[in-house]
Amino acid sequence: MRLVFSAVVVVIAGCSSSNGGSGSSGGAPNVGGATASGGGNSGGFGASAPSGGTGGTGGASGGAGGVSTGGAPGSGGSAGAIRDAGADSSIDSSSPPPDGGDRDDGAIDAGTNGPLLTLGDGVLAGKIVGKTDEFLAIPYAAPPIGSLRFAPPEPPLPWTGVRNATKVGKYCPQPAGGGVDGGQLETSEDCLFLNVYAPSKTPAKPAPVMVFVHGGSFVIGGGGTMDGRPLSEAGGVVVVTLNYRLGALGFLVDPSIDQAIGVPSGNLGIRDQQAAFEWVKKNIAEFGGDPKNVTFFGESAGAVSGCIQMFTTGSEDLIQRFILESGGCIENPGVPMQRPQVARPSAALVKALCPGGEDTLACLRRLDVKTFVDATSYTGSVADAGSSTPQDYLGEGFRPQVDGVLIKDTPVNLIAKGTYNHAPVITGTNAHEALLLESSASGINSALAFTLYLVATYPNEWTSLLPLYAPATDADALDSFVRLTTDTWFRCPTRYFARAIADKGGSVYLYSFDVPPAAHTEELDYVFGLPIFGPEFTTPAYPASAPVPPLPGLVASVQSYWTTFALSGDPNTQGRFTWPKYATASDQNLVLDQTPSIGTALAKNACDVWDQTYKQVIETP
Repeated sequence: MRLVFSAVVVVIAGCSSSNGGSGSSGGAPNVGGATASGGGNSGGFGASAPSGGTGGTGGASGGAGGVSTGGAPGSGGSAGAIRDAGADSSIDSSSPPPDGGDRDDGAIDAGTNGPLLTLGDGVLAGKIVGKTDEFLAIPYAAPPIGSLRFAPPEPPLPWTGVRNATKVGKYCPQPAGGGVDGGQLETSEDCLFLNVYAPSKTPAKPAPVMVFVHGGSFVIGGGGTMDGRPLSEAGGVVVVTLNYRLGALGFLVDPSIDQAIGVPSGNLGIRDQQAAFEWVKKNIAEFGGDPKNVTFFGESAGAVSGCIQMFTTGSEDLIQRFILESGGCIENPGVPMQRPQVARPSAALVKALCPGGEDTLACLRRLDVKTFVDATSYTGSVADAGSSTPQDYLGEGFRPQVDGVLIKDTPVNLIAKGTYNHAPVITGTNAHEALLLESSASGINSALAFTLYLVATYPNEWTSLLPLYAPATDADALDSFVRLTTDTWFRCPTRYFARAIADKGGSVYLYSFDVPPAAHTEELDYVFGLPIFGPEFTTPAYPASAPVPPLPGLVASVQSYWTTFALSGDPNTQGRFTWPKYATASDQNLVLDQTPSIGTALAKNACDVWDQTYKQVIETP
């Protein structure tokens, strides 16, 4: 039974959450990485704990609790949560940010009605939308400002009073106009927030937890672009979305930072994600979620992140399943990068921003955050100061890398050694991913231009690839580019990854999203059940024909597959088209179209060519 109290404040064990995707890397010159964006958002709910703490108010430490809505009162252990559906509340956001800086205190005015959830860090005031309790902008780590800039994430700072959890928090610093919310984002360096969406009705048993990590080439995006409510309501799951540090602030490599923080610099964005999952493990039970059944799902850079998390130290204890949409970590030229690939643009950036002889880290921490955003934007000054293309100084330069500690080796090598999280995986791509990149390839306007591009970009493979992609006419040149880039950046790396995991005895389910035009990001409409990105991509070869809102029947199928997989590690359930496990010999995948079907030999001819390249390049010690 759910209890409702008016103007009651209790203290229970701490809770938090976060949100986070990206474009795949590739060898194409002057073609930017794909970005991801999304639509509105909302939060989560606090579910009563199975066992309560002592009555009254309790301390945040030592497991002391407050009133519990479930189980008998008792002392010790995690305290039960209270969701108050109509309390008037106010907040005192008096905790100072470290070393000054810009901090979002989440102040809430008195008189706000909505569910209350008391955590170890403080009290949250959320909101009810439909059948979902939403708690938004929950800090899962301390603001990474002042002395915490370029440092691993620290535990969140507690607050006093009631924190407003009814609005999405600010996004992490990023270039304007990157395709997210029309480029009109409110950003702050104090951005390590997550959002929780969960059933208002307390589940009979803990619900599966699905944590979404956003894309955006590790340069743009935020968890607030996705509304987790429809997916939560469709599958009875707790959905979490999160932010993580982007660009140079998340992935800069510098020796002075290494020395100061005691671990290799350069993977702070990945460490932020881990901190969010650690927060989920510690706190999600208060929202009705099962901390022992957590699914990582992400798109583009978020999928790359998920793939990387399979190979990071400690992920087995945090993540039990993975869903990787349009991204992975076995690619040409390879993600994660080798450290020197990130060190070069990092050194160029540091030299441009801190040219004097002063303490480098002190200089970097003193600079205004806008300096980093401007320097790594799509028209930034550092790009002009370098010796290569602007991509070297954008997100394609600031990406996760093998650092020998968090990411000990390349994923291919770790798979060969069996040193990775052996959780079940869904992975797949969209039929025409590279439509998103057409504007960057406008110069490929003839058969000759395409051939010259192919030779320049893939000098070792072009003779094998040209027969597969040669344009029949000049008008087909851009279509050839889309097919080539979709296969080489997305489909073939994904197949290679699926085969590597399946051949080791892993449980893998491969899909192809084929609803026209099936461009990069478009499957997210079906996962979240909302038209996230607005107008569809259109070309003469791929006219837009996808309905807006998305096809209801396919939305139901996709959400069923995703949430059933989150529950059991197998996407199949009675009444749905059967999705077979992937195996190299059978080479079958699920085709997600108006009517789901089984496909075989997905992009086989091209991927067979690339498999040989991966063996020669990626697998070379």
